[in-house]
Amino acid sequence: MTSSPTILDSDFKYIDKKGNLLRTRTELTIAQMLSFLDEDYEYDYKLSFKNGNSVTIDFKTKKGLIEVIDNEEDIKNIIKSKRI
Repeated sequence: MTSSPTILDSDFKYIDKKGNLLRTRTELTIAQMLSFLDEDYEYDYKLSFKNGNSVTIDFKTKKGLIEVIDNEEDIKNIIKSKRI
């Protein structure tokens, strides 16, 4: 019996209606929801702080910021942005 190849999330390309290449299916789902709600957004928004540090946030809308927590690096970015 042969086993089928493993399909990884990295094997897929997720592109939203604006043409942004998204990293994960979760980000695609959020982009689709924002589009459905007619909520304008910026993807991969660079948030800069007065001290010169910056973090990249997944989505910026006029109502606030959205960060998809997919891994440890995302958690570190959130902690870093809260401290500053």
